[in-house]
Amino acid sequence: MATDKRVPVSPIHACVTTAGSATPRGPFIQLANPGGSGIYLVVYELMVGCLTAAAGRVRARRTASPLTPAATVTTATNFRLDERDVTASVATLKGSTNTDVTAFTEALSFWFDRITKNNDAGYQMTKLLIPLAFPLIIAPGSALELVHADTGAAVTLTAYMKWDELVNP
Repeated sequence: MATDKRVPVSPIHACVTTAGSATPRGPFIQLANPGGSGIYLVVYELMVGCLTAAAGRVRARRTASPLTPAATVTTATNFRLDERDVTASVATLKGSTNTDVTAFTEALSFWFDRITKNNDAGYQMTKLLIPLAFPLIIAPGSALELVHADTGAAVTLTAYMKWDELVNP
């Protein structure tokens, strides 16, 4: 009997917030699965938010050609929800202030839309993946990437993700 891919085995979660830059670049966030890891990331939950009012859209894509985070890079701390599992996580969740995302168009995105800022009516994030929905699967050497279309140092982007790391999903 096959396992239900919607149910985590030993989930990991993390959150990162990053700003854009005045060069200009929009804020960029990446959940990367290193090449040769032999592990598949099974992303169960994905929420995005921004702390500033924004006219542009947030874009999300899954890619086999990940961009390289540049300038000020913030690396999230991954936490396993099952504290009995002490296996090190292979994935990295990073935010970047100055990554060249010019090729990251809406046409290459699986999701793009405007989102409300987090301090409108409390801290509310836009849910792209919810628990028990079918998850995104990220192969070794690939990444899940998010970028805000607005540029400048005052533009921020936050992403919360929950995923599992499985040998054979």
